[in-house]
Amino acid sequence: MIQTPKKRGRPRAFDPAVVLERATETFLRFGYSGASLDALTTSMGLNKPSLYAAFGDKRALFVRVLEDRANQVAKRIQTAFARGDSLEGSLQEAFLEAVEIYTADDAPPGCLIVSGSSTEAVVDEGLAQFSREFFARCDHVVAKWFTERVPVGGDVSALNLSRLFNGVIHDLALRARVGESRARLRDHAQGAARALAKAAG
Repeated sequence: MIQTPKKRGRPRAFDPAVVLERATETFLRFGYSGASLDALTTSMGLNKPSLYAAFGDKRALFVRVLEDRANQVAKRIQTAFARGDSLEGSLQEAFLEAVEIYTADDAPPGCLIVSGSSTEAVVDEGLAQFSREFFARCDHVVAKWFTERVPVGGDVSALNLSRLFNGVIHDLALRARVGESRARLRDHAQGAARALAKAAG
Protein backbone atom coordinates (compact mmCIF):
# COMPACT_ATOMS: atom_id res chain seq x y z
CA MET A 1 0.00 0.00 0.00
CA ILE A 2 1.40 3.31 -1.03
CA GLN A 3 1.28 5.85 1.78
CA THR A 4 0.53 9.42 0.90
CA PRO A 5 3.25 11.73 2.23
CA LYS A 6 2.06 13.87 5.08
CA LYS A 7 1.70 17.50 4.26
CA ARG A 8 4.04 19.72 6.13
CA GLY A 9 2.71 22.82 7.79
CA ARG A 10 3.79 26.17 6.54
CA PRO A 11 7.08 27.21 8.12
CA ARG A 12 6.88 30.07 10.55
CA ALA A 13 7.62 33.35 8.85
CA PHE A 14 8.83 35.03 12.03
CA ASP A 15 11.67 34.82 14.51
CA PRO A 16 10.25 33.70 17.90
CA ALA A 17 12.99 35.60 19.78
CA VAL A 18 12.08 38.84 18.00
CA VAL A 19 8.32 38.57 18.53
CA LEU A 20 8.80 37.58 22.18
CA GLU A 21 10.94 40.66 22.72
CA ARG A 22 8.18 42.79 21.23
CA ALA A 23 5.62 41.09 23.47
CA THR A 24 7.88 41.78 26.46
CA GLU A 25 7.95 45.48 25.61
CA THR A 26 4.16 45.55 25.28
CA PHE A 27 3.60 43.83 28.63
CA LEU A 28 6.17 46.13 30.24
CA ARG A 29 4.45 49.19 28.85
CA PHE A 30 0.83 48.28 29.60
CA GLY A 31 0.99 45.51 32.21
CA TYR A 32 -0.73 42.17 31.77
CA SER A 33 -4.30 43.44 32.07
CA GLY A 34 -3.66 46.55 30.00
CA ALA A 35 -1.96 44.72 27.13
CA SER A 36 -4.84 43.89 24.79
CA LEU A 37 -4.62 41.17 22.17
CA ASP A 38 -4.80 43.88 19.53
CA ALA A 39 -1.82 45.67 21.07
CA LEU A 40 0.13 42.42 21.31
CA THR A 41 -0.57 41.26 17.76
CA THR A 42 0.25 44.69 16.39
CA SER A 43 3.57 44.93 18.24
CA MET A 44 4.50 41.32 17.45
CA GLY A 45 3.51 41.58 13.79
CA LEU A 46 1.27 38.52 14.06
CA ASN A 47 -2.41 37.91 13.56
CA LYS A 48 -4.38 36.29 16.36
CA PRO A 49 -4.46 32.76 14.88
CA SER A 50 -0.67 32.83 14.47
CA LEU A 51 -0.21 34.07 18.04
CA TYR A 52 -2.48 31.33 19.43
CA ALA A 53 -0.79 28.66 17.32
CA ALA A 54 2.71 29.67 18.37
CA PHE A 55 2.28 30.66 22.01
CA GLY A 56 -1.22 29.73 23.18
CA ASP A 57 -3.52 32.28 24.76
CA LYS A 58 -2.55 35.63 26.27
CA ARG A 59 -1.77 34.15 29.69
CA ALA A 60 0.45 31.44 28.21
CA LEU A 61 2.27 34.10 26.21
CA PHE A 62 2.75 36.18 29.36
CA VAL A 63 4.24 33.22 31.25
CA ARG A 64 6.55 32.45 28.33
CA VAL A 65 7.67 36.08 28.27
CA LEU A 66 8.22 36.06 32.03
CA GLU A 67 10.38 32.95 31.84
CA ASP A 68 12.47 34.24 28.93
CA ARG A 69 12.90 37.67 30.49
CA ALA A 70 13.88 36.19 33.85
CA ASN A 71 16.54 34.02 32.23
CA GLN A 72 17.96 36.92 30.22
CA VAL A 73 18.15 39.26 33.21
CA ALA A 74 19.64 36.56 35.46
CA LYS A 75 22.41 35.82 32.97
CA ARG A 76 23.31 39.50 32.58
CA ILE A 77 23.41 40.11 36.33
CA GLN A 78 25.40 36.92 36.99
CA THR A 79 27.92 37.90 34.32
CA ALA A 80 28.21 41.36 35.86
CA PHE A 81 28.68 39.92 39.36
CA ALA A 82 31.51 37.71 38.07
CA ARG A 83 33.38 40.77 36.73
CA GLY A 84 34.09 42.19 40.18
CA ASP A 85 37.49 41.67 41.78
CA SER A 86 36.07 41.89 45.31
CA LEU A 87 32.69 41.32 46.91
CA GLU A 88 31.90 45.03 46.87
CA GLY A 89 33.07 45.23 43.28
CA SER A 90 30.89 42.30 42.29
CA LEU A 91 27.87 43.78 44.02
CA GLN A 92 28.44 47.14 42.39
CA GLU A 93 28.78 45.56 38.93
CA ALA A 94 25.58 43.56 39.44
CA PHE A 95 23.54 46.50 40.73
CA LEU A 96 24.77 48.83 38.00
CA GLU A 97 23.91 46.22 35.39
CA ALA A 98 20.40 46.06 36.84
CA VAL A 99 20.14 49.83 36.45
CA GLU A 100 21.09 49.50 32.77
CA ILE A 101 18.53 46.74 32.24
CA TYR A 102 15.70 48.59 33.93
CA THR A 103 16.38 51.95 32.27
CA ALA A 104 17.20 50.76 28.74
CA ASP A 105 16.42 53.40 26.13
CA ASP A 106 14.73 50.92 23.79
CA ALA A 107 12.20 49.51 26.27
CA PRO A 108 9.79 50.71 28.95
CA PRO A 109 11.45 50.98 32.39
CA GLY A 110 11.22 48.43 35.17
CA CYS A 111 11.02 44.68 35.67
CA LEU A 112 8.23 42.59 34.19
CA ILE A 113 8.10 40.25 37.17
CA VAL A 114 8.32 42.90 39.89
CA SER A 115 5.84 45.30 38.29
CA GLY A 116 3.83 42.92 36.12
CA SER A 117 3.50 39.46 37.59
CA SER A 118 3.27 40.70 41.18
CA THR A 119 0.40 43.03 40.25
CA GLU A 120 -1.62 40.15 38.82
CA ALA A 121 -0.76 37.85 41.75
CA VAL A 122 -3.70 39.09 43.82
CA VAL A 123 -6.16 37.83 41.21
CA ASP A 124 -4.22 34.94 39.66
CA GLU A 125 -2.85 32.31 42.04
CA GLY A 126 -0.89 30.68 39.23
CA LEU A 127 1.08 33.85 38.60
CA ALA A 128 1.44 34.37 42.35
CA GLN A 129 3.00 30.92 42.65
CA PHE A 130 5.24 31.61 39.65
CA SER A 131 6.47 34.79 41.33
CA ARG A 132 7.07 33.07 44.69
CA GLU A 133 9.03 30.30 43.02
CA PHE A 134 11.00 32.82 41.00
CA PHE A 135 11.95 34.82 44.10
CA ALA A 136 12.91 31.66 46.01
CA ARG A 137 15.03 30.45 43.10
CA CYS A 138 16.80 33.80 42.88
CA ASP A 139 17.48 33.75 46.62
CA HIS A 140 19.17 30.35 46.46
CA VAL A 141 21.15 31.14 43.32
CA VAL A 142 22.53 34.38 44.72
CA ALA A 143 23.28 32.68 48.06
CA LYS A 144 25.57 30.37 46.12
CA TRP A 145 27.29 33.39 44.58
CA PHE A 146 28.02 34.71 48.06
CA THR A 147 29.39 31.43 49.38
CA GLU A 148 31.61 31.03 46.32
CA ARG A 149 32.89 34.60 46.46
CA VAL A 150 33.64 34.90 50.19
CA PRO A 151 33.35 32.68 53.24
CA VAL A 152 30.13 33.82 54.87
CA GLY A 153 29.91 33.44 58.62
CA GLY A 154 28.76 35.22 61.72
CA ASP A 155 25.23 36.38 62.25
CA VAL A 156 24.32 36.90 58.59
CA SER A 157 23.77 33.82 56.45
CA ALA A 158 24.37 33.60 52.72
CA LEU A 159 20.64 33.20 52.20
CA ASN A 160 19.89 36.36 54.19
CA LEU A 161 22.50 38.25 52.19
CA SER A 162 21.00 36.99 48.95
CA ARG A 163 17.56 38.21 50.01
CA LEU A 164 19.02 41.63 50.72
CA PHE A 165 20.77 41.55 47.34
CA ASN A 166 17.54 40.69 45.54
CA GLY A 167 15.71 43.32 47.57
CA VAL A 168 18.05 45.95 46.14
CA ILE A 169 17.50 44.58 42.62
CA HIS A 170 13.72 44.80 43.04
CA ASP A 171 13.96 48.27 44.58
CA LEU A 172 15.99 49.48 41.60
CA ALA A 173 13.34 48.06 39.27
CA LEU A 174 10.52 49.82 41.08
CA ARG A 175 12.37 53.13 41.25
CA ALA A 176 13.14 52.88 37.53
CA ARG A 177 9.50 52.11 36.82
CA VAL A 178 8.30 55.34 38.45
CA GLY A 179 10.84 57.44 36.60
CA GLU A 180 13.76 57.92 38.98
CA SER A 181 16.76 59.14 37.01
CA ARG A 182 19.53 56.81 35.93
CA ALA A 183 22.06 58.94 37.83
CA ARG A 184 20.14 58.58 41.09
CA LEU A 185 19.71 54.86 40.51
CA ARG A 186 23.43 54.43 39.90
CA ASP A 187 24.20 56.31 43.10
CA HIS A 188 21.75 54.07 44.95
CA ALA A 189 23.36 50.99 43.41
CA GLN A 190 26.87 51.99 44.50
CA GLY A 191 25.77 52.85 48.03
CA ALA A 192 23.88 49.58 48.38
CA ALA A 193 26.95 47.65 47.20
CA ARG A 194 29.10 49.23 49.90
CA ALA A 195 26.52 48.61 52.60
CA LEU A 196 25.86 45.00 51.64
CA ALA A 197 29.57 44.18 51.34
CA LYS A 198 30.08 45.57 54.82
CA ALA A 199 27.17 43.50 56.15
CA ALA A 200 28.72 40.38 54.65
CA GLY A 201 31.90 41.10 56.63
